[in-house]
Amino acid sequence: MTDPSTAASLANERLARSRDSLRQAIRADRVPATPDVGTPNWFKGFDGLKALPGFDALLTALRIGWLQPLRQAGVTLSDVATPLLKPLAQRYPLALALGGVAIGAILVKLKPWRWLPAAAIVSSLAPQALGKIVSALPVQSWLVSAVRSIRVKNQNKPRV
Repeated sequence: MTDPSTAASLANERLARSRDSLRQAIRADRVPATPDVGTPNWFKGFDGLKALPGFDALLTALRIGWLQPLRQAGVTLSDVATPLLKPLAQRYPLALALGGVAIGAILVKLKPWRWLPAAAIVSSLAPQALGKIVSALPVQSWLVSAVRSIRVKNQNKPRV
């Protein structure tokens, strides 16, 4: 038989090794020190195109014009819904989950986003989006792209 103190020391050593391996695994999976919190992963794929004139401003306008309002709407909705739904979720969690599934199924079946004609959606969103994009673009990038396009056109013309 093994001595109880030896068994306890072996258990303590195994526990210490296990904790060390967990610490190392956590450090390896740790997020970088400066994460880009407000940018989704699909948005990061456009970083290589920032060299194009005006494209960085376009990305900034999209980030500010589309993602920030959606985030603000989500935060506001969460602030309003939490006090209302939290007591229900604590008392009837299954009923609340089933209700969410039922509402989702109804939305998928009825497809209310198809009720609005595409022209109405585009005509209401396009001026706002275009205004935000144009206001975010610096005038200098417009001038640089205009000069480049003029130079390219003049280089392709035959000399008379």
